[in-house]
Amino acid sequence: MKAKEIAARIEAHYKKQDNGQPTCDGFVFGSPETEVTGVITTFTVSAQVMERAHKLGANMIITHEPTFFLECRGDWVATDKVFAALRQMAEKDNLVIWRCHDMMHAAQPDEIYSGFLQAIGWADLAQPQVLKDVGDAQGMENFIQDFRDYYDIPEMSLFELSNLCREKLGMPTVRIAGDRNQRCRRVAVLVGGGSQGFGRMPDLPLRLMQEHNIDTILCGEIFELLLGTYMQDAAHLGLPGGMIVLGHERSEEWGMQYMQSWLSQEVDVPVHFVNAGEPFGYLH
Repeated sequence: MKAKEIAARIEAHYKKQDNGQPTCDGFVFGSPETEVTGVITTFTVSAQVMERAHKLGANMIITHEPTFFLECRGDWVATDKVFAALRQMAEKDNLVIWRCHDMMHAAQPDEIYSGFLQAIGWADLAQPQVLKDVGDAQGMENFIQDFRDYYDIPEMSLFELSNLCREKLGMPTVRIAGDRNQRCRRVAVLVGGGSQGFGRMPDLPLRLMQEHNIDTILCGEIFELLLGTYMQDAAHLGLPGGMIVLGHERSEEWGMQYMQSWLSQEVDVPVHFVNAGEPFGYLH
């Protein structure tokens, strides 16, 4: 199969329509006419992911997030040694890189969440989703009102919930804020950058907790000063409020594993999921 045929299968799965709106989805590198020997689904294209693709005999990578060494702009990029080495790797292996971001989040339900819920074991707790449009101030207000990405879990402490995340999401360490003995019953999830309020509403997680009677929130990326301090104060005052910070990659990687499960049934070449992995190390 050619790369453009695989891309067309994915677009058909998501019922993609050209509505004229800008999108980051599409070919990032390589020719759409390339004959594909194998496909990798992953969170982002790192050196380790490209090396793994080579070992698996795959020359098409479907990434959820940007391919920074190809998409960064500015004169400095041309002389950056790390980016130059990564570009050489992609060229040497004749890779095709195709980004799938907007379609996945626009799906009903959002397939990044589908993968996350499958990984953590909460798929049966999911609620019917409401189409979310956060394009303007009114869209953000509607997002808060219609938010359904919270789950009534079997009661456990914040400490026990953090251990569940460690086990299910492959996290060697977990960042928490709040009283570790707090009881967790209704848990919200904001993957990726959603917990930053999509760059426009940094208090979004707190407003969601108030609106929907949520006691604990699992976040991707956060504004540390606002959310961390709030949870610290809640614990000191004996009030509800707990947070587990998963990071962008650990909260979204599982959607690409989910993609592999259905895409492997739709195309005539091998499809592999490659875990890009947590980019940060932690000293104990």
